[in-house]
Amino acid sequence: MSQKSVSPIAGLMALRGITQKDIAEALEVSEQTVSNWMTGRTIAKLTFGDWRKLAKVLDCELENLPDSLSPIEIEKSRNQS
Repeated sequence: MSQKSVSPIAGLMALRGITQKDIAEALEVSEQTVSNWMTGRTIAKLTFGDWRKLAKVLDCELENLPDSLSPIEIEKSRNQS
């Protein structure tokens, strides 16, 4: 098995059909900024209000959001791409 890094909100974004552009618009930042957060290039320093906006965009409860947008390591089997 190998390791893969993904942002903890990636699955929720896919489930809801939300794009990085949607998040960027809601948080009033650039798409590149959101991309940097999700790839771990920079750390998102969100205010409580930003977290509330993110929860609204992702259509979930605030307490269901991860603590960070930075990628986390997950295991993937060798037959997965």
